[in-house]
Amino acid sequence: MKANLIGTLLLVAGLVGSSCLIPRDPGEADNVCVSCHGSPERDTTALLQAAPPYDLAGRSATSAPGVGAHQIHLTPSNNHAAVACSQCHLVPTATDTLGHTDTAAPAEFIPGALARHNDASPSYDPVTHSCSGTYCHMDADEGSGSAGPPVWTAPRAAACGSCHSLPPPPPHDSSAQCGDCHAPVMSDGLFIMAADLHVDGVVQLGGPGICNTCHGNADNAAPPVDTTGHSETSAAGVGAHQTHLLGGHNAAALGGDRTARAVRCEDCHLVPERSTDSGHNDSSLPAELNFAGLSSAFGATPAYDGTRCSNSYCHGAMFVNGDESGGSLTTPAWTTVDGSQVGCDRCHGAPPPGPAGTHTTLTTCSLCHLHVNDDYSFNDPDLHVNGVVD
Repeated sequence: MKANLIGTLLLVAGLVGSSCLIPRDPGEADNVCVSCHGSPERDTTALLQAAPPYDLAGRSATSAPGVGAHQIHLTPSNNHAAVACSQCHLVPTATDTLGHTDTAAPAEFIPGALARHNDASPSYDPVTHSCSGTYCHMDADEGSGSAGPPVWTAPRAAACGSCHSLPPPPPHDSSAQCGDCHAPVMSDGLFIMAADLHVDGVVQLGGPGICNTCHGNADNAAPPVDTTGHSETSAAGVGAHQTHLLGGHNAAALGGDRTARAVRCEDCHLVPERSTDSGHNDSSLPAELNFAGLSSAFGATPAYDGTRCSNSYCHGAMFVNGDESGGSLTTPAWTTVDGSQVGCDRCHGAPPPGPAGTHTTLTTCSLCHLHVNDDYSFNDPDLHVNGVVD
């Protein structure tokens, strides 16, 4: 009992004379933090000098909880920026700041804004020495990386796939070509000169409004290529996108003249201002069809069953007053892009029967529709399939 008391008095006396209990002056040139932990001999910044090794007990092995992965976090790497001390601990302004040295080891884990990003709930298990629920290691989400929750005392290489799957699970698309969408950070699967933009709480894309970083090509944002890398029209993500945007189903894509007003993306889809907008990429494929505008003109109620479109104004399922148009192919197959769906009589009769059977039976369209030439080509295709009887 007496020996324990003497030992305690000696310990207190030692602490009183220690710089650990001297209030830290933020303006001091010397790094006071290394008086208790870290190494002043380390040839680096004051921040890295102050982080273990060594810990309060003088240990330097990473298997010691007081050491662990401190240096890996604080040292910038080729795939992440330095993690600030404040993301895991209370950083005092003086050594006697409340919450600093007034409790027994280990140091309290107080997750910062980055660790808690996206409503993550980080925690540290002092028995298994594992972190869980952190944004930084993605284990707060389903489909996390193959390595599982990180263990503080067993630092590991932060290879792609250890924190999140490659690619991450839906609603992320299934393409593994990371650089196609995250060009500021990655190229050909490798981090390039921008590690500070990774694990920073921001989804780094090519930029707002640059839709073809995920789908489309240099000409426009419509597939090909789709979000899964397909370029063939037989793929549902590709299909007849280009023939619609070029104006004239199939004809323009096959080298013919434009036959109609170009279909706009918003006629079939919700077009976001930013890639992260609600309703854009927050659900699994296929993309939602939000038929509006031209496709639903004159009261049409378009639908798509995964193979064919039906009840759309564009393909003549509805005429001016809701009557049938008389077309021979008003339910076109989305992935058929071979010219077989081209022809005046595919969308409406030639001539059409309506409205209410009152359309003339003359086949010389140019007599009434001045945007049509005598040979049935179009001198102004923007006035064809535009929602107005010109």
